[in-house]
Formats: sequence, structure tokens, C-alpha cells
Amino acid sequence: MTQVALKNIGISSLSNDEQMNNLDNSPVLFDDVPTVNIPKPKAEKPATVTPISAKAKEQPETLEALKEKASLAKLQVENALQEDSRLTFKKAMDEAQTTVQKYNARLLETLFNGFLQEKEPIHAFMKQGYYKKLAIATKEGKEGTGVTLDEKDAILPLAKFVTFANTNKVVRSADWQSKVQRVTALLSIRAGQDIGHDVSQMLIDYDMDEKARGMVKKDIQGRAKNPLSNNTLVSAMQDMLDDVLFTDNGKGKGENTFKVVTSALMYYLYILFNRGSKPGTIATPRPATVENYLVELAHLMVNGINFSVEYKKMQTIEKAVA
Repeated sequence: MTQVALKNIGISSLSNDEQMNNLDNSPVLFDDVPTVNIPKPKAEKPATVTPISAKAKEQPETLEALKEKASLAKLQVENALQEDSRLTFKKAMDEAQTTVQKYNARLLETLFNGFLQEKEPIHAFMKQGYYKKLAIATKEGKEGTGVTLDEKDAILPLAKFVTFANTNKVVRSADWQSKVQRVTALLSIRAGQDIGHDVSQMLIDYDMDEKARGMVKKDIQGRAKNPLSNNTLVSAMQDMLDDVLFTDNGKGKGENTFKVVTSALMYYLYILFNRGSKPGTIATPRPATVENYLVELAHLMVNGINFSVEYKKMQTIEKAVA
């Protein structure tokens, strides 16, 4: 076929290399083809793993749930008694005691939180004074050993409340427990002197911290052979009370509305001492006991309760009327 004929049907007689060169030199050949941008695939984020420690903590058991567990634990103790196995009984009793302790701790925590919500937390604490403490024990009866689970009145623990309050200052002085020890020592010395005991050694080695010992030395200066006066003891008790329960009487002298009177001193002297382990001796109280009665004393004052005596009354026999 001639070159003219090839040109007429649109076929070039150029070589392949020449045709490719012509395509490269034709800038408008692909102008009408749109440019497509293909986005790069996004990298997937790794899954976030929450550590176990960061997960929400389990809610503590409620008081109702703990009391129910204590009831079930009591049944376990009763079953152990029926099995007559000392090992099984001890294990069941230990578990029951642990549950009871958890209940009492949770109850105190609930009460303490409530007191801290009040305008005067320590006043609210002293006003209540007591709480219903759960206790489990064995009891001998006519039908053998039984198990009891009871709620008993117990004095609210002041030291635990002060510790629980932490940064919330609920008492006036950090030395309040030293003042409790001071009163304990003074009452013990007074009791010793009242029964004719030589208290000179007590002044040297009575167990108390150094702050309390320094206060006691000032209290008894010149009194080694004479009974401590009621006024001295009442003053020490007032100082102890002022640190844990104080309401200004509004007379501009910074005096406490709550006053320790001589009858309160006498009450302490009569209830704090027991017979000693040997004939002719009396056992002195521990500071923890005086601390408990301090709470009781404040409770009586806040609620306006007076001291009184419980005694057995004579039975009367009504005569028949004819």
C-alpha cells in the first residue's frame, strides 16, 4: 500500500519509535483526563486498655448486708458446736468475729461521717455518746452451750473519732490524751491517800507520758503527805473536759458553759476503782477507762442528765382489805 493510501485511512507509516516520540511531544493529549487523588489509608488507633487498678472500686458492703452475714456466721458456729469439733468451732467463731468487727467498723464510719457534717461535730458526737455495737459470744445454759448475737450499748470511742476526722480539728488541743492520763494519775493518787497508802513511789513510777507527768508534778507540789483537795481534782477534770467539749458561756471571759462540779468528781471516784488482785488492795483505772467516762460525762452534760443511784428497793406487801 502506498504512503498516500495509509494516510487516508489514518495509519501513519512512521516507525514505532517515531510514533512514541510524537506522543511524548503532544502536551494536550491527556488534558481532558481528570486527576484523581487516592487518600492514604488511616492507621487504626490501638485499643485503649484500662488497667485493673484504674477501674471503679467495688462498693463496700452495706450495714444490712454485713448484719445478715453475721447472722449466717452465727448459724455456722451453732452447726460447729453440734459437730463437737474444736477445730471446726474455732474456724467458724473466728469468721463470725471478723464479720462482726467489719460491721462495727462500718457502723462507726457511718456515724463519724454524720458527725462531721454537723456544724459542731464534737457536740454531735457527745450528744449521742453511745452506739449499738454488735457482739457474738457463747453462753452456757441449761441445754448446753448456745450462741448469742446481740446489739449492746457501747461508749463512742473518742480517740478513733479524732483520728478519723484527720485534718478536721474536732478537739481544741492535741494534748487532750495527756490530760486524760493526768486525771487518771491524780485520781489514783487520791484514792491511794484516802486508804492510807504511801503514794511517794506512785509519784515516781506511775505510768504516763512526760507531758502528763509534768502536769501532775505541778498539781502535787507540797501535797505529798496530804490528800489532794477536791478543788485540785475538779480543776484538772475541767481542764480535761475543756479540750474535748467547749462552748463559750458568752460572758467575755472565755469560760466553758459545761462545768465540772464536785458531784462529777465523786461519781468518778466511786465508779473507777475495783478491788485489787490481793486482799487490801484497790486496782487503779487505765487511761482508756477514764477516756470512756469522759465521753459519758460530756454526754450527761450535753443532754442535761443528773447523777443518780440505782438500788434494790424493799418489796411491799399489800394487806388484804376485808
